[in-house]
Amino acid sequence: MKKIEAIIRKTKFEEVKEALLDAGIEWFSYYGVRGIGKAREGRI
Repeated sequence: MKKIEAIIRKTKFEEVKEALLDAGIEWFSYYGVRGIGKAREGRI
């Protein structure tokens, strides 16, 4: 067993989920994540 972590845009989630199912990966977990990033640190 191997662990794979990826950051995927919400707009692409369904495509990725279908591709995983087609590849035979029937179980996976996902989490909703939000952040600002370093680009906006100077503006705050």
